[in-house]
Amino acid sequence: METTKMLPPWVVYRNKVNALFEDDKEITVGEVTEIDDEGNYEFTISTANASKFKALNSLIEKEVGIANITLFVSPVYTGTEAVYDEASLLEDLFEGNSTFNSIRKKSSPFGEVTYCLFEPEVIQYPADNTADYYGLESDLAQNIASEIFETHHVNFCTDTVWETNNDNDTDTDIDDSIDEDTLPEG
Repeated sequence: METTKMLPPWVVYRNKVNALFEDDKEITVGEVTEIDDEGNYEFTISTANASKFKALNSLIEKEVGIANITLFVSPVYTGTEAVYDEASLLEDLFEGNSTFNSIRKKSSPFGEVTYCLFEPEVIQYPADNTADYYGLESDLAQNIASEIFETHHVNFCTDTVWETNNDNDTDTDIDDSIDEDTLPEG
């Protein structure tokens, strides 16, 4: 007599997801793999379609608790076109933040370059820094943003405190009394 083989519930969950997308030629559901010794598992859902990836990444449940294990569902983008407009996302993220100045784009020999400009001011935060009297770290927003955000098409910068011939920004406070002969070259 043959016995019925019982599938673990995390494999059944993966099979359920696969059944939903199996007729979609642009989506591939991977197999379940064990990712650690704690009994946690993972499977991927891959697509080269940017719109489908955005939808999956926004809507799919990424951590599914089944009994005492966690099943991680990982959307993977395999395409080459930009999925998100990083400049628009940063603009939305920093709306109302006084540290943020603007998003600017400029042509270069290599194509259009996008810059996220922050106000020229120092940011301080608690860091147990024994070299500072108050235990603070001091940094610029551009440095912090470069460290915490994973962008592919945006450069983080600090806006200038003086007006230059290339600066079309009219919404910042500019000291018009600066003698341009004292500005650094470049």
